[in-house]
Amino acid sequence: VSTQSTGDSLTDLALVKVNTDVDLPEVKMGDDSKLRPGQWVVAIGNSLHFPNTVTAGIVSNTSRTITDNEMLRYQAPKVGHSKYVQTDAAINPGSSGGPLVNLAGEVIAVNTMGVLSNASGIAFSIPVSEVKRFLQEFSHGQRHSSNTSKVTYSLGLRIITLTPGMASFLQQQGKLDPSLSSGVFVFDTCKNSPAYKANLSKGDVIIAIDNHEVHTKDDLSKAVQQCGGNPVRVTFFRPTRGFLYTNITPEKT
Repeated sequence: VSTQSTGDSLTDLALVKVNTDVDLPEVKMGDDSKLRPGQWVVAIGNSLHFPNTVTAGIVSNTSRTITDNEMLRYQAPKVGHSKYVQTDAAINPGSSGGPLVNLAGEVIAVNTMGVLSNASGIAFSIPVSEVKRFLQEFSHGQRHSSNTSKVTYSLGLRIITLTPGMASFLQQQGKLDPSLSSGVFVFDTCKNSPAYKANLSKGDVIIAIDNHEVHTKDDLSKAVQQCGGNPVRVTFFRPTRGFLYTNITPEKT
């Protein structure tokens, strides 16, 4: 038996080719687009070096974006790039790379990370649709190693999408302009990050990047990635100061 492998640090996935005359068993790939919160799932892996550990839980969220590296006990190298399936099935060190399967035995995600030990019932898996895309690209030679992975950029913000309910509450407190009903709320900046150095602060509401409106944190992330590392003009609202803007150069992550 011989093996060949290649990987991608952006997705935290790897492809291993096994050359053997033995007929190896195969798993059936499911469809993560059909997942619904509350659906039962099973995680399989070598949890804490205990081989063939099986844990069960439910799907907590089908499309979670992770933006805060510090909350994670262990994580994919490029946290925040992709959307993850959130589950309360126990995922511990050693579980990474194992399948998350539905009750039909179909793989619907690949386990990758969990949160800090002071929280429980929160873990994340890479959707099988991302796995299928990865396999198609690597198996056809479109990408050859993690060295060719796309570079990602960050402003160093901890953010949430401003919902209409949040906007109404802030307006009642005089902390948001009445004309705003959407945007990206800043609840913290990472120390020494580009946003920190540009004096963005808790309570700011970002409404545009390079004059393009942003209504969600995904809008902001996409706008920052499209800049290619060049400075971006960030327009935001700050309580007591009104509408402001600043130029920030994103950092590579």
